[in-house]
Amino acid sequence: TGFIGRRTADKLLDAGHPVTIVARRSHSLPPEIVAAAQEGRLRFQRGSLEDPNALHAALEGASTVIQLATGGGDTWEKVERSMVQGSVDVARAAIAHGVSRFVYVSSVAALYTGADVEGGEIDDSTATDPRPELRPIYSRGKIAAEQALLELHRKEGLPLVITRPGIVLGAGTAMQHSGYGLWTRDNHCIGWGHGDKAIPGVWVDDVADAFKRIVEYKGNDLHGQALNLCARPKITPTEYVNELGRVTGRALHFHPRALWLSQAMEIGKWIV
Repeated sequence: TGFIGRRTADKLLDAGHPVTIVARRSHSLPPEIVAAAQEGRLRFQRGSLEDPNALHAALEGASTVIQLATGGGDTWEKVERSMVQGSVDVARAAIAHGVSRFVYVSSVAALYTGADVEGGEIDDSTATDPRPELRPIYSRGKIAAEQALLELHRKEGLPLVITRPGIVLGAGTAMQHSGYGLWTRDNHCIGWGHGDKAIPGVWVDDVADAFKRIVEYKGNDLHGQALNLCARPKITPTEYVNELGRVTGRALHFHPRALWLSQAMEIGKWIV
């Protein structure tokens, strides 16, 4: 029912696929989802990653599961329970019900994206960051979830496809995206560096279309694979923030800052 999910549901419904949505609340459903449910084209099931009974009820008869629920928390223990174990619980329910494809929506945040990437380019075969303990808990959670699901794929035959959207752009998401930098205020963004490198952006409708294509793909050669859902826009964080300001008429400011300086300031704060 979120930014990407509602567009994915629209794409699947437009293609004539029966859709079941599992979400925590019904009162916040988008109008187009409510209309589709009233017309009988969509089924809504209340549930969450922490509710195995609801998951089993929702997955009965399903052919494909798209795991878009992120889970989260402000501690590793919470993230491990919701993002990692929650995804494993959905996957086990999918195995129990004989689902033919399980699509896990991870993130490019699970990858190591430093300047010293071997070959200079990140491709679909790139493994997750080998040093997850150094990453923020969101990235760490995505890495752990991918690894746990791949283990289920290898040992129990989970028909897994991992997808890693980049910085997803489109109406309905927050302007102050952390992919461009650290927003210290709603109109001031401090860059993760000088802001002169292109970001791995992708349009939200293209992500939803990718999910539809994965649902409809007939072969099994995708199982056990990871697909990075990114376009190649030559848009830098500086250009993006400037364009946002131009379109919205707001005084948005991008402040380039060397990464070593940002790190030194964070260490200084920690010492204080």
